[in-house]
Amino acid sequence: MGLQRYLTGVAIAALLAGPAMAQTAPPASPAAAGTLNPAAESAPPAAPAAPAFQLSDGILATVNDSIITGFDLRQRMLLLIAMTQVQPTPENIPAIQQQALNALVDERLQVQELANYEDLVVSDERVEEEITAMAQEVGASPQAYVDFLSQGGIRPATLREQVRTQIGWSQLVGGRFQSRARVSRAAVAAAMRQISEAATKKQYLIGE
Repeated sequence: MGLQRYLTGVAIAALLAGPAMAQTAPPASPAAAGTLNPAAESAPPAAPAAPAFQLSDGILATVNDSIITGFDLRQRMLLLIAMTQVQPTPENIPAIQQQALNALVDERLQVQELANYEDLVVSDERVEEEITAMAQEVGASPQAYVDFLSQGGIRPATLREQVRTQIGWSQLVGGRFQSRARVSRAAVAAAMRQISEAATKKQYLIGE
């Protein structure tokens, strides 16, 4: 879960800074980047508006018996945008959409595989423990952490569903110690570079 914690910590910093600052401000010092303003927990700043992109509300894809709707895809796109700090543009939205859809398909397959192991159950308490750990890494309370993501248009349920699946999959394929792995900033840079490179290729939004 190291990558998830780090990336979502970046998301909190991005939400605090706002889209304009994320584009123009110089990199924050390590202390500033990893710490929430204590005052922000009691009076969070206004959240940036969710990116304006239109998706059909119907079924976009099926993964065996599991469906992926336009709402599901939009939520995952918002989460990807927050995690990578990519500024959505008409050029890169198709690439973001494709990456989000790929992530959703992979996650649905993982959920279906996990269902075959009755003894592998990720409790609500374990999910909240992970979210608490993610929040602590950026100096926030769990509630403030979830609130900031919510201000960016990301439902708390979206975060919890992803965390639950990642915990279960980590336990299944990597054992209990995989969750302690740490991931460098290079992982974030690679994700952003992949979106940027894909944006230069001709792509089409779902439904076009």
